[in-house]
Amino acid sequence: MGLSTERKVFLAILGLAGLSLVIDQGFLQGPDEAGAGILDLSQVIDEPIESATADLASSIKASISTALNDRLTKAIESSDLSRDPSTLFFEPKPIPEPTEDPKLTTITSKPLPTIPTPTLTDLPTLTSCMPSRTGQSGAILNGKLYLVGQTTPEGFTLIKVIERQAIVERNDREYTLSVPAKQ
Repeated sequence: MGLSTERKVFLAILGLAGLSLVIDQGFLQGPDEAGAGILDLSQVIDEPIESATADLASSIKASISTALNDRLTKAIESSDLSRDPSTLFFEPKPIPEPTEDPKLTTITSKPLPTIPTPTLTDLPTLTSCMPSRTGQSGAILNGKLYLVGQTTPEGFTLIKVIERQAIVERNDREYTLSVPAKQ
């Protein structure tokens, strides 16, 4: 009878904890006891926390602004001094107004050709459906047998054949055709 995985993990953790205790007490000369001491009121800071954080924030801001000013001063000194230093970093340069070039000609675009969408009279006539579980489904469209994946002369591709219905596609649009009901 072996130990379960949970017990093995527990024993490993327990062994590591014991080993770390031996190393702490024996080699590192850790404290003999640990505990919480009583805090003397004279050790408490009399200032509120908000003022201490405000002082810290203001000293951080001052050091950051000093560092940025030093970097900007060095950049200005090393750059072209013929320009006004106040516009060197902070003001955007004006964008020149476009001028008409007499050499350019205006290009007019022609409207895109429209693809005619099939109307009800353009769709093929579905006479019969032959669905198959083996993948060789077919349908009779406009009096001719087409298997799934084949395309009619009008550009309709047979996508799927189900009971009394066929799905055809042309120009990325799908159409569902149904076998007419018997009268």
